[in-house]
Amino acid sequence: MSNFGTIYKYELRKIAGKKLFIICFILCTVISLSGFYLRYMGNVYIDGVVMGSNAEYHKQDIEFAKALDSRVINDELLAEMTEAYSKVPYVEDRHYSGMDEYQKYARPYSAIFNFVRQCSNFSASYLMYKWQPSEESLYSARSDMIEQSWNNLFLSESEKQFWREKEAQIQKPFTFYEYTAYDEMFGVYETAAIMLLVMLSITLAGVFANESSRRTDRIILCTKNGRTKLYLAKMLAGMTVCAGSALLLSVLIWASATALYGFSGANAAFQFIFQYSSLPINCLQAVLISFAMLVVSAAVFGVMVMLLSLVTRSSIASMAISMAFIITAMFVSIPDEFRTLCQLWESLPWTFNAVWSVFSERTFPGLGTRLTPYQAVPMIYLVVGAIICAVGGIVWRKRQTVSR
Repeated sequence: MSNFGTIYKYELRKIAGKKLFIICFILCTVISLSGFYLRYMGNVYIDGVVMGSNAEYHKQDIEFAKALDSRVINDELLAEMTEAYSKVPYVEDRHYSGMDEYQKYARPYSAIFNFVRQCSNFSASYLMYKWQPSEESLYSARSDMIEQSWNNLFLSESEKQFWREKEAQIQKPFTFYEYTAYDEMFGVYETAAIMLLVMLSITLAGVFANESSRRTDRIILCTKNGRTKLYLAKMLAGMTVCAGSALLLSVLIWASATALYGFSGANAAFQFIFQYSSLPINCLQAVLISFAMLVVSAAVFGVMVMLLSLVTRSSIASMAISMAFIITAMFVSIPDEFRTLCQLWESLPWTFNAVWSVFSERTFPGLGTRLTPYQAVPMIYLVVGAIICAVGGIVWRKRQTVSR
C-alpha cells in the first residue's frame, strides 16, 4: 500500500464490502420503499362501509387526476368543480365522500378540490355549499395564508420581502398536472433519510474504533503511511460510502415511484405539494434538491460518526451517541419564537433530512441577498466537515506520538 489510491480502495472495501453494510443497506432500502406499497394494502372504509380495495381506489383517483392534466385552475375549472360538489347532498352523521353523488359527480374533481382546500384553508362544507367559485378569492386566500405562515415563523421584514419577490416569479393561475409520483417520493423521503443515518451510525462506528479494539492501531501508526495517508483514506472512504449510499437510495426511490405511478408531474408547480411555499420551482426540481441535500447531510453525518469512532475508541459508544442524535431529532422540536435556536436545530445533519427543513422560509444572510436553507447549509457543512476532519487529524497524529 505505497500510494494513497491503493490505501483508499482498501479502506473502501473494508467498509462497503462487509456483510454488515450490505445487510444494513438492504434493510434501509426495504423499509424506505415500503411506504410506496403500504397504500395498496387493505380496503377503503367510509362510514364503516367498504368502498373497495386501497389499490383500486388509489388507481382510480390517479386516473381522475390525469383527466385534469394541463387544466388551468381558473374561474372555469373552479366553477365546474363547485357545481359537481354541490350535487352531493348534505346528510348529518355521514361523510360526503361516502355518498353515491360524490362518487359519480364530485370525485373526478377531488384533486382540484383538495388543492383548493389546502390553499385557502376553507372547510369542505363551505366550498361545497357556500363558496362562490372565484380565481381571485382562491389566490387571495392563499396569499393571506402565506403571510400568516411567515408571521408564525417570525420572519424579518427583509425575509418577507425576499419571499414576496420569489412569489411574484410563480406563474399563476396554476396549471394542474397529475403529480402522484412526486408526492409519494416526498412521502417516503424522511423515513429514507432516518433509516440511512441509522445505517451509517452502525456501519461507520467501527472505522477507527475497530483498530483500537484489535490493538492494531499502534502498529498502523508506526508505519510509513500511518500518520497522514491512512487517516485521510479512511475519512474519504467513509464519506464516499455515505454519499454513494444516499445517491443509490435516492435513485431507488425515484425508480420505484416512477415505476408505480409514472413520470407525470415533473412540471407541476411545487405548490401542489407545499401549498404555502413561495419557491418558483417545479416538482422535479424540488425532488432533485431534496436528494442532493440527502447526499450532503449523509456525508457530514458520516464524518461526525467517524470522529466519534476515533475519539471514543469504541464502536458501541460512537454508535450509541450517533443514534442518540437521531432519536432526539425525532422527538424534540424548538418553538418557532426561538428563531435562531430553531434555525440552528433544523440545520443539523440529523434534522436537515426533513423536507420542511430543506424548504424552510427561514433564510440565511448572504452577500447582498438572502440564501435559502438548501443554498446556505451545504456551504456551512463544507466548513464544519473540514473542521471535523482537522480535529480528527490532530487526534490521530497525537496518538502516533504517544505510540512511539
